[in-house]
Amino acid sequence: MTFAANYLTVFVLFPRENGARWRVVLPGGAMASFRRESEAMAHAFEAARAMKNRGRPVKVLRQNRAGTWIEFPQPVM
Repeated sequence: MTFAANYLTVFVLFPRENGARWRVVLPGGAMASFRRESEAMAHAFEAARAMKNRGRPVKVLRQNRAGTWIEFPQPVM
C-alpha cells in the first residue's frame, strides 16, 4: 500500500506477540501503547481530530492480524 504524501497518517499497529500492546504511531514518530484495541483506536481518532481541526487532511490506518492495512473512515465530529 502506498501512502499519500498530502495526508498525515496515524498508524494503529497490531500486537505481534502474546501479551504485547497495541501501538499508535503519530506523524513525526510519537508513539503510545495501549492494552486494548478500543483504547488505541480512541487515541488514534482523538489525535486525528486534533490534526484535522488544524486544517490538515488525516488518515487512520489499522493493521490487522495478517499484517495488511485497513483505512478507517473518520468519525463525524
